[in-house]
This record gives sequence, structure tokens and C-alpha cells, in this order.
Amino acid sequence: MSTAPAPTTIIAEKPAGTPSESQLGMKPIGEIKVSQMAPPAEPPKPAKPGTAKEGMANRLREKFGEPPTTPPAATTDKKAPVADPKAVPPVAASDDDEAGLSDETKAIVEATKKETDPKKKVNPWKLLDEHKKKTKEYEAKLKSYEDAGANPAKIKELTDALAAREARHAELEREIEFVNFQKSEKFANEYQKPYEEAWKTQMTELSEVTVRGDDGNERAMTSADLLELVNLPLKEAKQRAIEKFGDFADDVISSRKEIRVLLEKQHKAIDDAKKAGLEFFKKQKEEAAASFGKVSEEIRSTWAAANQAAQADEKVGHFFRPVEGDAEGNQRLAKGFELADRAFSENPMNAKTAEERAAIVKRHAAVRNRCAAFGRLTFQNGELQRQLKEAQEKLATYNQAEPPAGGGQRAPAAPAGGGSAKSSMLERLRAKAK
Repeated sequence: MSTAPAPTTIIAEKPAGTPSESQLGMKPIGEIKVSQMAPPAEPPKPAKPGTAKEGMANRLREKFGEPPTTPPAATTDKKAPVADPKAVPPVAASDDDEAGLSDETKAIVEATKKETDPKKKVNPWKLLDEHKKKTKEYEAKLKSYEDAGANPAKIKELTDALAAREARHAELEREIEFVNFQKSEKFANEYQKPYEEAWKTQMTELSEVTVRGDDGNERAMTSADLLELVNLPLKEAKQRAIEKFGDFADDVISSRKEIRVLLEKQHKAIDDAKKAGLEFFKKQKEEAAASFGKVSEEIRSTWAAANQAAQADEKVGHFFRPVEGDAEGNQRLAKGFELADRAFSENPMNAKTAEERAAIVKRHAAVRNRCAAFGRLTFQNGELQRQLKEAQEKLATYNQAEPPAGGGQRAPAAPAGGGSAKSSMLERLRAKAK
């Protein structure tokens, strides 16, 4: 009688080409103890190709870049098929196939099942294009973040802009303190906030205090009761507290004192801000007046220098200077200066009536048109002066060629160095022939 072999330990080997447990997020399985009993009467039938286990293995291989295992082709040969040493042995599907997988690995498996669903065909090139598109979008976002945050020039630009805004904010806040101190951040943080917090604290402490009303009944104390004592002088406040709060009068008076201290600080800060504001605006006014006087003097000196330079100009200065003996021209020049000075000193927006406004606008238009025509008039005047000079030169030539008075002929000029009259006449004829 044969005895059954003793149980042995079989170490399960990982088939070649399969993903590791770390890739699948699985915990190592370790050793598998199998009790080897008597050999079976006949070898187990191989599982049909295309089982759920084999499909899952192929999908995982495809997921991690491994070539899928091709199931053996169906054959009519009765001989047992030759097993592929690299292939995963087909195992019948069971509910315990995924029992040892982690939650993360199960999620990957489920996603792989959905992606490889035979009913839903997905073009792999389409998936690749989508991944490339997403990658470009993320790279663009990363570059924008780097440009905005890691670029030194951009950081300096943003830092300078922030510093300028903070300086402007501090300047405006300082001015608000002088204009209306109660709307400033300093008043809100240093005086208003502590005052409100003190009210909350005191009312919380006095929440159990009751008030004896005029009708003799008691009620819960309110903030109006405390406010009444805050607005009363100390002597009247104490008497009123004894009447209304009885044994708690001292507690209420103590709360009144704390609130009064904070309120007096507020009033003092407001008064100090008003005084500082008066000094600030007085100084601003003095500085503005000094600046205005300096600018006005600069304008007056520049105005005088510009007018002197215009009159001293070699080309057009004679148009702006009075001419001795030309009474009519000098009078017109004086009226022109008067019109220009008046137009420059008037503003149509300051006119009281529509008629005054229209008159000012017309004077401005007259000055504009005269200024525009000056260049052309000076050019035309220059051309006329040139033509007049040429005409005067020609006239002088003609005057020299006129015969003497009495209708006689001019006496021939004596030839230089002597000579006969005949030779002199020939010289004059030659000159005329030229």
C-alpha cells in the first residue's frame, strides 16, 4: 500500500513579460503553500482561449507597453497543443482573481476594461493626439506661470508697481486723515475697533444684570441703559445706576468708565487730526502760493525775452517795431498788440453772458487767423520788395541813358589819353554794336 507524499512548498514564479507587483500597485503575494496529494487521474483540461483572466492579462500588458499574448489558434489535431513558455497559462475566471489587488490597482483594471471594451472601439492614434494636446496645454500653462513668477524682469516690474501703489495709498491715507480723520484706516484700527470691542465685552459681562424699571418690574439690561450712563456726568450717572441696577451699580459704573476712556481718546484724536489738518493745508497753501509766484515770474520773464527777441530778429523784426514817420502804421501795430493781449487774458468759460462769450471767441478766432496769415504775408512782402528793387535798378539805368535837356545830343566824352574825334566816334559805335 502506497503512502501519500508529504506536503511540499511550491514557489510561484512570475511568467516572463508580465508586469511587476509594484507596477500594478499590488502587495507582494509571497510564498504559496500547496498540499500536494496524489496526482490526479487525468490532466486538467486547458481553459478555452479568450477567458476573462487572459483578457485582463493582455489588457495590463498593453497598458504597460508589453506585447499581448496571442491565444493559440484552434486546430482539429487531437494532439495536445504545444505550450508557449512566454505565454500566461490560461486560468478559469473566478471571483477571487482580484481579491489580492489594492484599491488603486482595481481602479486601473476597471479603467482598462472600459478602454478595451470590444463594443467601444477607440482609435489609439486619436488617444495619442489627445495626450499630445493636453501636454502642450500644460506646457503653455507652466511657461506662463514661469514668466509671471520666475522671470526676474517680470518680478521687478511687479515689485516696482506694488511699491508705487503702496506709496500712493500711504499718501492718500495721510491726506484722508487731514480731511476726515474718522474715515481713515488709522481711526478705524486704533480707536473705532477697540471702542466697539469694549462695548461687546462690557455687555457680555453685564448680561445677567437686571434693571428695575419705573413700574417696579425688572427686565434684562440693554446697551441703551449703559449708553444713558455714558452720556451723563459722573454724579448723575452714579445716582441713576443706583436707582436702576441696585447692587450692580458699581459694576455698571466701572463699565461706563472704560467706555468713556475710549470715547475720550476718540474725541482727542479727532481734535488733534483737525489741528494737524489745518497746519497741513496752511503749509500746502503757502507752498502753492510760493510755487505759483515762482512760475508766474518765470512766465513774465520768458514773455518779455520772447517779445524782445521777436523785435530784434533780422528778417521779421521790422514788422513788430514802430517806424518813425509812419503814424498810420504805428497805430495799426498798437491795435494789433492790444487785441492779442486781450485775447490771451480772456477765457470764454468765465463769461457771464452768451454775448460776452461770443465776443471772446471771436477775438480768439481773429488772433488765430492773423497768426496763420503772417507767414504768407511776410513771404509775399519779400517778393514785392525784391521786384521793387529790380524795377528801381532798371529805372536808374534808363535815367542814365536819357538825352540832355533841350533835345540836343550828349557831348561826346573825351577819349582817355587823347585821340581824334573820329576814333572816339568809332569806339562809341563799337560799344553800341555790342
